[in-house]
Amino acid sequence: MRNRPLCFVLVSLIERALQSARWIQHHLANGDELPEAEPVVVSATRFDIPLDQSPASVSVISSQDIDNKQIERVSDALREVPGLAVVQTGTPGQLTSVFTRG
Repeated sequence: MRNRPLCFVLVSLIERALQSARWIQHHLANGDELPEAEPVVVSATRFDIPLDQSPASVSVISSQDIDNKQIERVSDALREVPGLAVVQTGTPGQLTSVFTRG
């Protein structure tokens, strides 16, 4: 269970991104202007590393990917990441487990 904290972080970040996307869609539908946000970089080294210089494989799920694929749940977004296995028990909203390869 060494990977449990990493999976929790991934799930938390993607859930927050989905909530933000829903908030933005709501405000765009009402004609509100949205503030510009700084990109968020999550790195195990605590430093920003350009993607082409990263020593590990990196998967990016952009808001455009979420919109194009009509992703509604974190588990659906994580299924797009190579090396992750997502297992859902029961209906949406029930227990969902994420396992990393290796």
